[in-house]
This record gives sequence, C-alpha cells and structure tokens, in this order.
Amino acid sequence: ADTSNCHVITITTISEKNTLDQIEIYPNSFTNQLFINTNKATGNIEIINLLGEVVVFEKVNSSTTSINVEKLSKGTYIYKFTDEHANVKIGKLIKQ
Repeated sequence: ADTSNCHVITITTISEKNTLDQIEIYPNSFTNQLFINTNKATGNIEIINLLGEVVVFEKVNSSTTSINVEKLSKGTYIYKFTDEHANVKIGKLIKQ
C-alpha cells in the first residue's frame, strides 16, 4: 500500500508539471492583444520589460485569458506565469 501511495504522489507531481507545460501564450510576436491558453491552471501572468519592470500583471483563471497590450512599446519582453502551486514558466515575447 505504501508503494502505491508513492506512485500516486509521483503522478500528482508530474501532472502539475504537465499542467504548467501546457501553457500557450500567443501570438508571438504580438501587436495589441495577447492570449494565454492554460490547461485549467490558475495563476498570475507578468510581462516584464528588459529593465526588469513589470509592465503588465494579470490574474489568469480561465482556460483562455486575453490581455490588451497595445500600450506597450515595440520590443522584447519576458513573460512569467506562476500557477497556484508556485510553479513558474518563463519565456520571451516580442511586440511588433
């Protein structure tokens, strides 16, 4: 019985990581609108400029979230998605 409990814990951990991996942010490169697709994960998305300043902070709590980003200047940004389990996914975005 202890062994199957370990397997269940392992599966849960893998499952949480898979959930985080199934985050899609598009289009990239973007102009005025960004969409975040998740596999039912909730959390926060931060868009950070190359000076390290958070320029957009949004809560993500549905399968698809849309963010208006027309106020951002053209250039390169970093996104940081943190889910409810404190898992983090980071990537690069380009505004045209």
